[in-house]
Order: sequence, then structure tokens, then C-alpha cells
Amino acid sequence: MKRYSISLSYLLRTFKLDHIWLSAGLWGLFAILVILMQDDPTISGPTARGFLGVTLPLLGGVMAAHSILDDPALELLFATPLPAWLTLAARLGLVLVVVSVAALTFQGYLVCMDVTLNSLGNLALRQLAWLVPTTVLMALGCVMAFASANSTAGSLVVGGVWIFELLARGWFVQDRWARYFFVFMGALNAEHSVLRANQIFLAGLALVFLIAAWALLKKQERYIK
Repeated sequence: MKRYSISLSYLLRTFKLDHIWLSAGLWGLFAILVILMQDDPTISGPTARGFLGVTLPLLGGVMAAHSILDDPALELLFATPLPAWLTLAARLGLVLVVVSVAALTFQGYLVCMDVTLNSLGNLALRQLAWLVPTTVLMALGCVMAFASANSTAGSLVVGGVWIFELLARGWFVQDRWARYFFVFMGALNAEHSVLRANQIFLAGLALVFLIAAWALLKKQERYIK
């Protein structure tokens, strides 16, 4: 059985630092908003949920779209014996770590500020409220970047879906079939009766996107210019 290894230092060196700064900047912005609205739970709570279940998924999707094809040494990366699935797992895993750190530290901050997330359910369900949408938008950004052979196109698709679903939130929640595609139901409509089915469907959709991304990544000649 073949064994493969990935250099963590190389992954960190090639990770776009502006994504880290953007994550930190958004974290700080919402932290300030929570302070300003702390006295009004009807505003501070939705603001906190908006960061976790709406803003972080967008950030994860954009970072995922740029996670591989923006590598300055892409030809060297493809020249290594690493299988496509391992490359994909390592790059997306790093993105997920960044988003997870932001989500978990922000929740710790909310505890210190006495801002509750009880409307999202217990501790495990609160994590699903950001993890499910983040995963599906990461997978979408990645597969669209590979399909178009362009990282920017992948991030634009993620942004387009993000904006459309927010603007058409009412329709997504009410329509019999569209509700299963509503990425932000866990954060914005946690009381909905089909929430668990929605999250299961989205997790399956993310898996389909990841399999498609893996298949596209194996065609390495498409991405070398």
C-alpha cells in the first residue's frame, strides 16, 4: 500500500495570507457590532448568528475556490505523486481549519459577552448551523473553480448563490422543494420543521460537489497555462 505525506510548512506558505486577514477583520467587525448591540438581544443575537451561519460560509466558499489553482507553484504541485483526493483534502482541510477557528473563538467571545445562541439549539446543533453551509459553499466554490479552470469564477458563483439565497429567503423557506436548497436555514430559520432534512440534503450535495471536484482535479493539464 502506498503511503503519501504532505508538507504542512508548504501548505502554510502557499495559503493566501489575505484570507487570514479577511477572516480576522470580519471577526473583529462582528465582535464590535455585538458590543454595540449587546443591550438589545433582539439585535445582538441575529448579528451573531449572521456571522456564524451566513458570513463564515461565504468566506469558506471564496477561500476554497482559490485554495488550489492559485498556488504559484501549481506545476510543481501536479508533478508530485500525491493523488488528487489527498491534494483536495489537504487544501480544503486547511480552509476548514481557518473557518472553524473563527467560528469557535467567536462563540467563546459570545459567552464572555453574555450573548446567547439558544435559538440555534444545543451545542452540537449550533455547530451544524455554520458547518453545513460552510461545507456546501466550500465544495461549490471548489468544483466551479475546477469546472471553469478559474478561481475567480468559482468565487463569483459562490457569491452569486449567497446573494440570491439571501434575497429570495422567503421563497426558499416556503417553497416545497426549494427549502432543501436553502443553505442558511440552520442560522436563519432554525425552528423550521424540515431543518434536519435540509441539512442532510445539503451534506449530500456537498459530497456530490466534492466527488465532482476530485474528478476534475485529476485532469491536471486543464489548469497548467
